[in-house]
Amino acid sequence: MPDSLSPLSDLERATLLRAFSLDDSFESRLTHLLFSTGMHPSVAARPGAHRLHLEDGILVWNRPKTGRMIAVPVDPAIAPWLPVLIEQLREARFHPVTVNQKVHEFGEKWGLSGLTPRGLRHDFANRAAVSQGIISARELTGTTTDILMGYARRELSKATAKDPKGLFG
Repeated sequence: MPDSLSPLSDLERATLLRAFSLDDSFESRLTHLLFSTGMHPSVAARPGAHRLHLEDGILVWNRPKTGRMIAVPVDPAIAPWLPVLIEQLREARFHPVTVNQKVHEFGEKWGLSGLTPRGLRHDFANRAAVSQGIISARELTGTTTDILMGYARRELSKATAKDPKGLFG
C-alpha cells in the first residue's frame, strides 16, 4: 500500500471492490462507506455528533475539523444497506481508533495490508478531483485545494511520462 496521502492503485481499488462484492460483514460495509464517501472515521464513530443523515439519496454530515457540511451522493452499491449501517453505528458508539482498526483488519483479510480510513479518504478525494475537477472536488469533499492540486500534479506527471513528446521536444 502507498502512504496514506496517496490514492489506491488500480489493482488495490479492484481488490477492494471485489472484497466488497464478496463480503457483507459489518467491517466490509464500514470500509465501503468510507471508500464511497471519503468520510472521516470520527463521523462513522460518532454519527450523532456529526449530524450524519440521509436526504433524498445524499449522505450529509458535518466535517470534524471545520463543522462544515459535507453532502455526498450515495453510491448505489451501498444504498440498500446504508440506513441499517447508520443505525448500527449510532448504537455502537465507537471510538475513531476502533473504526481505524476495523478498516485495517478488513484490509488485512483481503490482502490490502496498510489500508486505513485516511488512505480511503484521500483515494476518494483523488477520484473526485479526476472525475469532477479541483473546485467541484473541493466542495464535495471539504479537502483543501493544496491536497487536490497534489493529486492533479501526480496525474499530470503520469500522463506526461506516458507521452513526453510535448514536454521534451
